[in-house]
Amino acid sequence: MNMRRGANRRFARPVDDLSQICIEADQAMLSHILRYAFIGSGQTVADKLHKFIDATEVDKLILLMPIHDIKARLKSAEMFAKLM
Repeated sequence: MNMRRGANRRFARPVDDLSQICIEADQAMLSHILRYAFIGSGQTVADKLHKFIDATEVDKLILLMPIHDIKARLKSAEMFAKLM
């Protein structure tokens, strides 16, 4: 949410319940943004990615991995690179 608000802050730590820190407008914004989130196993991400590319006919992707833990972020990037 910080990125959407223009706040230059570190990635937030994960929370179990977003309703504890978000107002209704924040939750609506996150739902809108996360409709294109590719989360899951390598196969799940590959399937969602191919469906997205087929539906949008894009030829380039810009990836964001706003993961608080840097090791997890790097692992995610490595896993995604293997899909390409």
